[in-house]
Amino acid sequence: MVKRITTASFICVVLGIASIFIASYFELIIGTKGQTSSDFLISSMLNSFRGIGFALITTTLINIFKLRFESTENLVKFGYLDRLTREEILEIKEKLDRKLYFRDNQHEKDNVFNFFVKGVSSLLNECYYKKYEARIECLINGNHIKKIIHKRMVIINPSKRLTFEKILFQASMQKVDGIDNNSLYKVSRFMVNRRDRTKYIQKKIKPNDNSDKSTDEYCIVINTVCRIAVKYCCVIDMTIETIVPKNDLYFTNYVTKPCKEYNIIFIMEDKSYKLSGFSFGYMENQKFNLVQRKLGNGMELGYSDWILPGDGVVFALNPK
Repeated sequence: MVKRITTASFICVVLGIASIFIASYFELIIGTKGQTSSDFLISSMLNSFRGIGFALITTTLINIFKLRFESTENLVKFGYLDRLTREEILEIKEKLDRKLYFRDNQHEKDNVFNFFVKGVSSLLNECYYKKYEARIECLINGNHIKKIIHKRMVIINPSKRLTFEKILFQASMQKVDGIDNNSLYKVSRFMVNRRDRTKYIQKKIKPNDNSDKSTDEYCIVINTVCRIAVKYCCVIDMTIETIVPKNDLYFTNYVTKPCKEYNIIFIMEDKSYKLSGFSFGYMENQKFNLVQRKLGNGMELGYSDWILPGDGVVFALNPK
């Protein structure tokens, strides 16, 4: 907006000055004295041309003065903001935020303000989780542990423009004696807005055995991406079954988008194990947002307010 006003003002001033000089130049060349009707007509035209030049310069200077001292009320109330593009409004917002934050304080550039302005604001213009819920049922079975993971995610698209979001099916698994690699990670249910897409995702998931290339015991890698269309809201329900060795006693879950409400329940019926759980992430210090409840031999962990990508929980099983 400022660039447009500056350019228009510059053009008007140049045209005004040019009009005055052109009128004066032709007066000198033609030498009108007003003796005949023709001379009078030419003189009137040149005076009008000069008057237009003065009018352009005067009007431009008045407008510049007016915009310079225009009150905040006029800027906000009488349509000034309506004439701006979205990028210009965001630029004004950032400048106002900086004025409010830095007016009486000296802060380093790499601080929380800059992180939120540049990071979180842009994230919240993209899809986010309105709700992320998971329930994990843990079963001890011989030499391995089976987990049945039920997830429900509500994705909101604030832009209201059709976009394609990635749903990640990722895991690094250990081999389990007597268990086929294809059975270590299975999706038994996958619903998108009540539409069953279970068979589609089951065909896509292919465990990759890297045991010949790596000494890492977590050598079975699942890395599958499913793209879903989101315009306003999308609800995803899924059930995943995993099998891990009996010595793999940890379970981690975290979000990949900003999340407004996050809730994880871990159920462990075998009382020969003690369950402990911890939350992690940027919002960890805000204890009033943390949800933590014991459920018999199980536990519920979550957040009742915004968390950021990478925030989540970890559960640990400890044999008694």
